[in-house]
Amino acid sequence: MLVKTDQPLLRNSGIGDLENSGSGEFPMQIPRSCSPRPFHYDYADYPSHQYEEVPIQTPSYSRDDSQLGRPTFNSSSDIPNEEENQSQSHSESSRKRVNPLYEAVSKTGFNHNDNQFKLPPNESIYKQFHCLRVAFTLVVAVVLLSLIAITTVILLNEPKENGNLLKEFQELKQKHMLLERKLEEIIQNQNKSDIALQSLDNVIANKSEDVQDLFSYLNSSLLDFQTQLRNISKMPGPQGPPGVGDLSKCKYKSRHDSSGQEVTSTIWAPLQDTLKNYIVMSATCSVYHGLSTQLIENEYNQYQCKCSGHFPQGSVDKVCYLHLWLCPKKS
Repeated sequence: MLVKTDQPLLRNSGIGDLENSGSGEFPMQIPRSCSPRPFHYDYADYPSHQYEEVPIQTPSYSRDDSQLGRPTFNSSSDIPNEEENQSQSHSESSRKRVNPLYEAVSKTGFNHNDNQFKLPPNESIYKQFHCLRVAFTLVVAVVLLSLIAITTVILLNEPKENGNLLKEFQELKQKHMLLERKLEEIIQNQNKSDIALQSLDNVIANKSEDVQDLFSYLNSSLLDFQTQLRNISKMPGPQGPPGVGDLSKCKYKSRHDSSGQEVTSTIWAPLQDTLKNYIVMSATCSVYHGLSTQLIENEYNQYQCKCSGHFPQGSVDKVCYLHLWLCPKKS
């Protein structure tokens, strides 16, 4: 039966002495590259037991602690005092036995462990952290170089862009000034046009008043003339010898027509039946709410009046008159 002990009891094997060389307080630290994994053997004192050697790995020290100057602490089980070593070595020396079958295994295992060296977990983490730091540094460097390149391109292109923008701004400024001048000219012309239109409106208003006064005078004069004509027609004429020249049988006839059109016309008068017994002595035209008249005669001694214009604007329909003075052919 194998029992694990904190201190190797075999002193003459060469392995325990190499491992525990140095003082008890400060054990000698062998470099990891040449430090073997020591094996410790402790045998139980049973006559019928077949002894087997079980390798026990001594506690290793972290290279990070030794390199960084950190103190290494060994438990009381790792560093026994000298009194315990002396008392135990005397009692256990009687039952220490050397198994020659495992000495070769121990030596070969010592050489084998020199070639197969594995990094402790702290060393692996340190290397991973170092790789990550290098990768992060490379990424930051690439980003900085990209920013520098972009900034350089922008700075190189900025003068050209500023020059183009300044040129466009100058062109736009000139166009704006030209448009302002044209706008001022248009405003001035519009003001002049407004003044001219206002003056024209005043002139038209004055002329309209004058024309309205004139037509009022003409209408009143026409009414007076018609009244006088009726009175004259009713007066007895001079009495002469009986015959064809008797004017006492003469009569006055009128025709009129009204409409809102530009030209208003009366019918042809007198009728053919009337012309068989009467002859037209005079024919005149007049208009009410109109501007002009025209007397027309055909080959049948018939007359018609055409009245045009409209005054004042927006008034009622104009009325066109035809005045006839008829006398008999025989009296």
